Amino acid sequence: MLTYVLKYYNDSDIRALDNGHLDGDGYTARFHAWTGAVREAIELIAAQPRSNGHVALIGFSQGGRLAIASAANNPRISALVVFYARLPAPAELNIEIRKLPPLLLLHGSADTVVPLRDGNAIFAKAQSLGAQSEMVVYPNVGHGFDFNADGEAAIDARRHVLSFLRSQITPKE
Repeated sequence: MLTYVLKYYNDSDIRALDNGHLDGDGYTARFHAWTGAVREAIELIAAQPRSNGHVALIGFSQGGRLAIASAANNPRISALVVFYARLPAPAELNIEIRKLPPLLLLHGSADTVVPLRDGNAIFAKAQSLGAQSEMVVYPNVGHGFDFNADGEAAIDARRHVLSFLRSQITPKE
């Protein structure tokens, strides 16, 4: 299994983030640029000689929203893992989400940054589209629960992610 980590922020995004203006004017344009960069990377990765044709996306918070937008209607994506995210806003999408790959969603019940209702909305959307979907809710943990590598929720989340990815992207004999 090959793994790639994508840096989708450019220098302008980093300056905006540092100044507390990333979510302000121009956010939708930034989001479209990020989605385009991720989709372009997916095409490059899938074309690599060592690629088995299976691509999974994993995203955390804003990156989860970006992963959803990048995976939507994209036949190249075999699996989607999303940690504590929101659905992309309609303005952030080029087209309506009509299809999602198999989805694993992980969220803390005590998340005050991205409340659990946002995770529930992702799960409901995936189910309404007929996507294979699983949601794991960690009681009494908040946003970024996976930052504590030794935490019970983080350990369990890693176990879930590995099991899910193995089931979705391991070539079938």
